[in-house]
Amino acid sequence: MANPLSLRSFSTDKHIHGQWDTHIVRARNPLIRAAVSYSSFKRASVDKLAKITHGGFVLDAGCGKGAYSHWYMERRPAAVCIAVDWSEAALRRMLPIAAGRILRVCADLRFLPFQSSCMDALFSIDTLGHIDNCASALDEFSRVCKSGAFLFVHSECRDYQKRWPDKRLMQKIGEDMLARYDGHEFIKFADELYALYSRFHEVTFASWGH
Repeated sequence: MANPLSLRSFSTDKHIHGQWDTHIVRARNPLIRAAVSYSSFKRASVDKLAKITHGGFVLDAGCGKGAYSHWYMERRPAAVCIAVDWSEAALRRMLPIAAGRILRVCADLRFLPFQSSCMDALFSIDTLGHIDNCASALDEFSRVCKSGAFLFVHSECRDYQKRWPDKRLMQKIGEDMLARYDGHEFIKFADELYALYSRFHEVTFASWGH
Protein backbone atom coordinates (compact mmCIF):
# COMPACT_ATOMS: atom_id res chain seq x y z
CA MET A 1 0.00 0.00 0.00
CA ALA A 2 1.30 3.44 -0.88
CA ASN A 3 2.55 5.79 1.78
CA PRO A 4 0.33 8.92 2.07
CA LEU A 5 3.42 11.12 1.72
CA SER A 6 4.33 9.40 -1.54
CA LEU A 7 0.80 10.11 -2.78
CA ARG A 8 1.39 13.81 -2.18
CA SER A 9 4.37 13.67 -4.51
CA PHE A 10 2.31 11.60 -6.94
CA SER A 11 -0.44 14.23 -6.91
CA THR A 12 2.03 17.07 -7.39
CA ASP A 13 3.66 15.34 -10.36
CA LYS A 14 0.28 14.72 -11.99
CA HIS A 15 -0.62 18.40 -11.72
CA ILE A 16 2.79 19.62 -12.88
CA HIS A 17 2.52 17.47 -16.02
CA GLY A 18 -1.09 18.47 -16.68
CA GLN A 19 -2.48 14.95 -16.28
CA TRP A 20 -5.14 15.97 -13.76
CA ASP A 21 -6.36 19.13 -15.44
CA THR A 22 -10.08 19.68 -15.01
CA HIS A 23 -11.04 22.43 -17.44
CA ILE A 24 -12.87 25.53 -16.31
CA VAL A 25 -15.93 26.23 -18.43
CA ARG A 26 -16.40 29.98 -18.81
CA ALA A 27 -19.38 29.98 -21.17
CA ARG A 28 -21.77 32.85 -20.46
CA ASN A 29 -24.43 31.67 -22.87
CA PRO A 30 -27.10 30.06 -20.63
CA LEU A 31 -27.87 27.40 -23.25
CA ILE A 32 -24.23 26.32 -23.49
CA ARG A 33 -23.88 26.41 -19.72
CA ALA A 34 -27.01 24.29 -19.28
CA ALA A 35 -25.73 21.74 -21.80
CA VAL A 36 -22.34 21.48 -20.06
CA SER A 37 -23.97 21.21 -16.65
CA TYR A 38 -26.34 18.51 -17.86
CA SER A 39 -23.44 16.50 -19.31
CA SER A 40 -21.69 16.27 -15.94
CA PHE A 41 -23.34 15.00 -12.77
CA LYS A 42 -20.58 16.64 -10.75
CA ARG A 43 -21.03 20.08 -12.32
CA ALA A 44 -24.80 19.82 -12.05
CA SER A 45 -24.54 18.94 -8.36
CA VAL A 46 -22.19 21.85 -7.64
CA ASP A 47 -24.71 24.06 -9.48
CA LYS A 48 -27.46 22.75 -7.23
CA LEU A 49 -25.35 23.35 -4.13
CA ALA A 50 -24.76 26.95 -5.23
CA LYS A 51 -28.50 27.48 -5.72
CA ILE A 52 -29.49 26.27 -2.24
CA THR A 53 -26.76 28.13 -0.34
CA HIS A 54 -26.63 31.86 0.29
CA GLY A 55 -23.07 33.05 0.43
CA GLY A 56 -20.91 32.53 3.49
CA PHE A 57 -17.95 30.16 3.47
CA VAL A 58 -17.88 27.10 1.23
CA LEU A 59 -15.12 24.49 1.39
CA ASP A 60 -13.81 22.81 -1.77
CA ALA A 61 -12.15 19.80 -0.15
CA GLY A 62 -9.53 18.43 -2.53
CA CYS A 63 -9.75 21.27 -5.03
CA GLY A 64 -6.86 20.44 -7.37
CA LYS A 65 -6.46 23.43 -9.69
CA GLY A 66 -9.82 24.79 -8.58
CA ALA A 67 -12.08 24.11 -11.56
CA TYR A 68 -15.05 23.36 -9.31
CA SER A 69 -14.19 26.29 -7.02
CA HIS A 70 -14.51 28.54 -10.08
CA TRP A 71 -17.66 26.76 -11.20
CA TYR A 72 -19.28 27.33 -7.79
CA MET A 73 -18.21 30.96 -7.53
CA GLU A 74 -19.63 31.82 -10.95
CA ARG A 75 -23.01 30.82 -9.55
CA ARG A 76 -22.56 32.23 -6.03
CA PRO A 77 -20.07 35.17 -6.19
CA ALA A 78 -21.17 36.46 -2.78
CA ALA A 79 -19.59 33.42 -1.14
CA VAL A 80 -15.98 32.94 -0.09
CA CYS A 81 -14.58 29.65 -1.36
CA ILE A 82 -11.88 27.97 0.74
CA ALA A 83 -10.00 25.78 -1.75
CA VAL A 84 -8.01 23.08 0.04
CA ASP A 85 -5.55 20.62 -1.47
CA TRP A 86 -2.36 18.92 -0.30
CA SER A 87 -0.62 19.57 -3.64
CA GLU A 88 1.17 22.90 -3.63
CA ALA A 89 1.72 22.56 -7.38
CA ALA A 90 -2.03 22.38 -7.98
CA LEU A 91 -2.75 25.39 -5.78
CA ARG A 92 -0.03 27.47 -7.44
CA ARG A 93 -1.48 26.73 -10.88
CA MET A 94 -5.00 27.83 -9.93
CA LEU A 95 -6.26 30.53 -12.29
CA PRO A 96 -7.33 33.92 -10.90
CA ILE A 97 -11.03 34.37 -10.39
CA ALA A 98 -13.07 36.99 -12.25
CA ALA A 99 -15.42 37.76 -9.35
CA GLY A 100 -15.63 36.81 -5.70
CA ARG A 101 -12.92 35.33 -3.52
CA ILE A 102 -11.13 31.98 -3.54
CA LEU A 103 -8.68 31.43 -0.69
CA ARG A 104 -6.10 28.70 -1.31
CA VAL A 105 -5.05 26.49 1.62
CA CYS A 106 -2.49 23.67 1.48
CA ALA A 107 -3.63 21.09 4.04
CA ASP A 108 -4.43 17.44 4.73
CA LEU A 109 -8.20 16.87 4.68
CA ARG A 110 -7.85 14.57 7.70
CA PHE A 111 -6.53 17.49 9.76
CA LEU A 112 -8.26 20.64 8.55
CA PRO A 113 -6.82 23.88 10.00
CA PHE A 114 -10.22 25.47 10.62
CA GLN A 115 -12.34 25.99 13.70
CA SER A 116 -15.44 23.88 14.19
CA SER A 117 -18.78 24.91 12.67
CA CYS A 118 -17.36 27.60 10.37
CA MET A 119 -18.39 26.38 6.90
CA ASP A 120 -21.79 27.08 5.36
CA ALA A 121 -21.39 24.43 2.64
CA LEU A 122 -18.86 21.87 1.41
CA PHE A 123 -18.14 19.89 -1.70
CA SER A 124 -15.50 17.25 -2.34
CA ILE A 125 -15.06 15.74 -5.78
CA ASP A 126 -12.99 12.66 -6.68
CA THR A 127 -10.80 12.98 -3.59
CA LEU A 128 -11.63 10.30 -1.01
CA GLY A 129 -10.06 7.53 -3.08
CA HIS A 130 -6.67 9.20 -2.61
CA ILE A 131 -6.92 9.43 1.19
CA ASP A 132 -5.71 6.80 3.64
CA ASN A 133 -8.48 6.47 6.26
CA CYS A 134 -10.97 8.74 4.50
CA ALA A 135 -13.27 8.29 7.53
CA SER A 136 -11.04 10.83 9.29
CA ALA A 137 -11.59 13.28 6.43
CA LEU A 138 -15.35 12.79 6.66
CA ASP A 139 -15.13 13.39 10.42
CA GLU A 140 -13.38 16.67 9.64
CA PHE A 141 -16.03 17.59 7.06
CA SER A 142 -18.68 17.08 9.73
CA ARG A 143 -16.70 19.03 12.32
CA VAL A 144 -16.02 22.17 10.27
CA CYS A 145 -19.53 22.46 8.79
CA LYS A 146 -22.26 24.36 10.57
CA SER A 147 -25.35 22.52 11.69
CA GLY A 148 -27.65 22.20 8.68
CA ALA A 149 -24.90 22.89 6.14
CA PHE A 150 -25.26 21.21 2.74
CA LEU A 151 -22.58 18.85 1.47
CA PHE A 152 -21.93 17.23 -1.90
CA VAL A 153 -19.39 14.39 -1.90
CA HIS A 154 -18.48 12.59 -5.11
CA SER A 155 -16.05 9.71 -4.76
CA GLU A 156 -14.42 7.09 -6.90
CA CYS A 157 -15.97 3.65 -6.41
CA ARG A 158 -14.31 0.21 -6.42
CA ASP A 159 -17.38 -1.66 -7.70
CA TYR A 160 -16.03 -1.73 -11.25
CA GLN A 161 -13.52 -4.34 -10.05
CA LYS A 162 -16.38 -6.85 -9.76
CA ARG A 163 -17.56 -6.35 -13.34
CA TRP A 164 -16.50 -7.37 -16.79
CA PRO A 165 -14.30 -6.30 -18.54
CA ASP A 166 -12.36 -4.70 -15.69
CA LYS A 167 -12.47 -7.83 -13.53
CA ARG A 168 -11.18 -10.00 -16.38
CA LEU A 169 -8.44 -7.50 -17.25
CA MET A 170 -7.20 -7.33 -13.66
CA GLN A 171 -7.14 -11.13 -13.45
CA LYS A 172 -5.09 -11.29 -16.63
CA ILE A 173 -2.46 -8.66 -15.75
CA GLY A 174 -2.46 -9.18 -11.99
CA GLU A 175 -3.12 -5.57 -10.96
CA ASP A 176 -5.55 -2.67 -11.24
CA MET A 177 -3.62 -0.45 -13.64
CA LEU A 178 -6.31 2.25 -13.67
CA ALA A 179 -6.22 2.67 -9.89
CA ARG A 180 -2.41 2.80 -9.96
CA TYR A 181 -2.35 5.37 -12.76
CA ASP A 182 -4.90 7.63 -11.05
CA GLY A 183 -3.50 7.20 -7.53
CA HIS A 184 -6.69 5.58 -6.27
CA GLU A 185 -4.86 3.59 -3.62
CA PHE A 186 -7.72 3.76 -1.14
CA ILE A 187 -10.96 3.60 -3.17
CA LYS A 188 -13.82 1.74 -1.51
CA PHE A 189 -16.85 -0.25 -2.61
CA ALA A 190 -20.21 1.51 -2.77
CA ASP A 191 -21.59 -0.20 0.34
CA GLU A 192 -18.50 0.87 2.31
CA LEU A 193 -18.94 4.47 1.16
CA TYR A 194 -22.61 4.42 2.07
CA ALA A 195 -21.75 3.24 5.58
CA LEU A 196 -19.24 6.08 5.93
CA TYR A 197 -21.72 8.68 4.68
CA SER A 198 -24.28 7.56 7.26
CA ARG A 199 -22.55 9.85 9.80
CA PHE A 200 -24.36 12.77 8.13
CA HIS A 201 -27.92 13.67 9.06
CA GLU A 202 -29.56 12.98 5.69
CA VAL A 203 -27.94 11.16 2.83
CA THR A 204 -28.95 10.92 -0.82
CA PHE A 205 -26.69 8.23 -2.24
CA ALA A 206 -26.21 7.13 -5.82
CA SER A 207 -23.74 4.63 -7.24
CA TRP A 208 -22.79 4.12 -10.88
CA GLY A 209 -19.86 1.76 -10.28
CA HIS A 210 -16.76 3.30 -11.83
